[in-house]
Amino acid sequence: MYRERYAQKTAVAMYYAQRPYEEVLDMILAEGAPEAQAAALAKTYYQDYLSLCTANSKQKRKAAGMFLTVGIVFVAGSVLLSFLMYLLIDDGHSFIGFYGVMLLGLGAIVKGLLDQRAAEKELDMVQSKQQAFRNGV
Repeated sequence: MYRERYAQKTAVAMYYAQRPYEEVLDMILAEGAPEAQAAALAKTYYQDYLSLCTANSKQKRKAAGMFLTVGIVFVAGSVLLSFLMYLLIDDGHSFIGFYGVMLLGLGAIVKGLLDQRAAEKELDMVQSKQQAFRNGV
């Protein structure tokens, strides 16, 4: 009896673990798939793997954008609050700066930029794998 859902999940997990095509094909055959369909199933499962990788990279890129946005809001808010506190204090010699919030915002901006760069690199790699798969490599 061929267990299609189990074979699909296992094949995608094997592709995530960087297992070669031949091992995935052997697993599909061991699960009881017909030999005539095994190669087509392995390719279909590879497409599923690439689709999941693409979705994961896009999700990471979106999260990085959120870190950038939050960081910019924190930095702008801390500068605005510091300036307002400077204007509200009458003696002219005192200044209250919101440095903690500013540093938190700068940290979020740096994290967002690094995560965005990593997500873009991963997305480029997945797209090159998809292109190679379409070309029959």
